[in-house]
Amino acid sequence: MSKKKPPTPPKTLVASPLNAQQVADWLAAHPAFFTQNPQLVADLVLQHDSGKAISLLEKQIQVLRQRNGHALAQLTELIGAARDNEVRLARLHHLACTLASAASLTEVCEAVQHSLQQDFTLPGVCLALSGDIETGCVRSLSAEPALAELLNNVLRFGQPEYGPMEANRAQVLFPDLPQDLPTVARIPLRPHNRQTAIGVLAIGTFEAERLPPATGDYFVLQVAQLVAAACGRFVG
Repeated sequence: MSKKKPPTPPKTLVASPLNAQQVADWLAAHPAFFTQNPQLVADLVLQHDSGKAISLLEKQIQVLRQRNGHALAQLTELIGAARDNEVRLARLHHLACTLASAASLTEVCEAVQHSLQQDFTLPGVCLALSGDIETGCVRSLSAEPALAELLNNVLRFGQPEYGPMEANRAQVLFPDLPQDLPTVARIPLRPHNRQTAIGVLAIGTFEAERLPPATGDYFVLQVAQLVAAACGRFVG
């Protein structure tokens, strides 16, 4: 009869050492650890930016102050943005009221120019419409081939275009301005009851951060919708 082999003793499991991230994660999940083990606090070594050793409480105060400083800066930025948006909305409301009471295309164009140039400090404004327009304020795409060619893609595809423009092309849009504009927004004007655009609103500025693509396009699209609705009352 063969002898039975003695059972193999179980292998001793060797725990792998914890890394710093695992320790940090565990402490984050157990914030009361040092409260429950106060004897460990005395052995902690914390370094101040000056190189001096400081207590845990002093380190916590330092971290909280830094966090509060960042939070205050973010809150200040948010409050500033909210105030800017409030001013913009008030000016948009004023423009909407003015356009609603306009009795002609000339009054529409004058209101748009005044609002964008004076209220929003955007110097370049060009309102171009299809068809034979008999007013000196609104530009006629039919009467100006160079202007029609420049804005053809915006009219054809019905999508806005943003970004820099060459000086000679910018001069076609804004002949009264002495120099080229680094950023120009070209937005199609399509009233809600129309299938195609009836014209284009071009806005130019010397400060690239004032218009898309540096900013969102919510503002310029809202202006374009107001202008499209006003022009649609007079353009067949």
